[in-house]
Amino acid sequence: MKKYLLLLLLLPLCWGCKKTSNTPKQPLPKEYATAYIESYGQHYDSIAHNVFSLDIYSAGLDLDSTLSMQGSGYNLYLSDIFCDSAFLAPGTYHSDSTGAAGTFLRGESFDGMPHGCYLLEVDNKKVTHIEVFSRGSMVYSEQDGTADLLFAFLGTKGDTIYQAHFRGPLTAIHRKK
Repeated sequence: MKKYLLLLLLLPLCWGCKKTSNTPKQPLPKEYATAYIESYGQHYDSIAHNVFSLDIYSAGLDLDSTLSMQGSGYNLYLSDIFCDSAFLAPGTYHSDSTGAAGTFLRGESFDGMPHGCYLLEVDNKKVTHIEVFSRGSMVYSEQDGTADLLFAFLGTKGDTIYQAHFRGPLTAIHRKK
């Protein structure tokens, strides 16, 4: 009888429990609407290449005049893209940790903070999900000021887990230091 009484008392508590998921709430976008590029020049003393970052937004999410995210959607971010030229050169880039030309930093999480290559799901300026990509590639081509970016990120077995595309102008941004 005590077992049943205890179960009856615990049952309402279980109703209040919500199972959380590590998967995004909405389908990942295949196409992105806006892209920004930032140049850091030869940022690292030990690396002779120029460094760039790409900050790419799905429809519904963008940067305001203070470079803060506004709205809801997805933000694909690639930091530390290494290139021999003064501008991001067309070609295929792969995730890596060497800092070699034609690579970008692979995604990693340090104490819950993403670095390198990652995807944020944002709901009303709040990050609700983070996906870190440790392996992948980016193909960049450009014609008449229009960039074409194709991304493919891989799972642990080498299978493609996410592909995305952006076509449009790469807007240069400069953050105040």
